[in-house]
Amino acid sequence: EYSDRLYLVSPLSDPGVQVGKHMQVPSALGCWELLESIHETRLWMSSGNTSSSLHFDTHENLMLQVAGTKSVYFWPPSESHKNYMDYHNRFGLSPVNPDKVDLDRFPMFAHMRGGKVAHLRQGDALLIPDGYWHQVRPGE
Repeated sequence: EYSDRLYLVSPLSDPGVQVGKHMQVPSALGCWELLESIHETRLWMSSGNTSSSLHFDTHENLMLQVAGTKSVYFWPPSESHKNYMDYHNRFGLSPVNPDKVDLDRFPMFAHMRGGKVAHLRQGDALLIPDGYWHQVRPGE
């Protein structure tokens, strides 16, 4: 079912090394104060038509959409108990499969409130504050 859906996560810099010293960054990140504050980067890339797990990160993220489109769904931290992150065995990762939600196993998920969505196109940038729950889906 997923043989044609490739997903890569790879570090682009060593932890603690300022990004601007070792790679060219987009002009939108040209502010030296911003560059000095970025100490770790990762490349997330897929073959398209993939979804990430429902999760939260403990740090801010700057998402740069290089090609294609995607939708990013957000919920406030107060909704975490409805996606079962508070009870799961992996910190920050929900056991709910967002592509096939099993409401018999996870009935509170149907009552998630306060969600937002950002639709990204090639060239867009999105700042994701730390602590917000999000899930990435392919363009629609």
